Amino acid sequence: KLKRFGVDKEDASEVVALQRACEALTLASVDSPAPCLRDDPRLIGDWELIGTTSSDLADREGLTGLGKAPFTNPVALFYRFEPTGTCLAKEVLEFFGQPIVLNELRGSFGFSGDGVWIQEQYNEADMSGVRNTDQFTSATATSRGVCISADGTLRLGMSNEQYFVFKKLGNGEMDGWLQ
Repeated sequence: KLKRFGVDKEDASEVVALQRACEALTLASVDSPAPCLRDDPRLIGDWELIGTTSSDLADREGLTGLGKAPFTNPVALFYRFEPTGTCLAKEVLEFFGQPIVLNELRGSFGFSGDGVWIQEQYNEADMSGVRNTDQFTSATATSRGVCISADGTLRLGMSNEQYFVFKKLGNGEMDGWLQ
C-alpha cells in the first residue's frame, strides 16, 4: 500500500501499521536458527527498499535529500552488496512525474564483531548527473540485521527503532528496471 516505500505524505497512515508489523517480526525472529547477517550468503546481491518507518528518509524525501527539490519525488531505492565488500545505493527520482534522475552512492560495508550489525560507508557519488560530485563528502548507515525471510525474498533491518524492509531482486532485475 506504500506509494513511495514509506516516505510519501500519503504513506504516513500506513507507517504505524508497518512499524507494528516489523516490531512483531523482530520479536518472533529472536530465537531464529538463521545465521547472523554477516554469515548469511543471501545478503549478497541486489535489494529494493519497499518499506520504511524512517523519519529521516521521510524528512529528506529519499536518500540524498534531492527528492525535496521542486517538482521532484523519490521513486525507488536500490542497494547492491558485492562479495568483495563493496556496496552501491541507487536512488531514482522523478522530475515532473518521469523517473529520470539517478543518484548513485559507492562505498563498502562491514559488520560488527557478532555479525549482527552492518555498516555501509559511502565515499563517492554521482548526483544530479554529475559524476563523482564534489558536493558529496561521505555518508554512513548502520543498521541491525533483524532477519532474512526463510525463502530469502525479504530482509528486515532496524536502526534507532526505525525499520527498513527490503525485497531481494533477481539477477539483472535492478539493472533492467533502471534501463
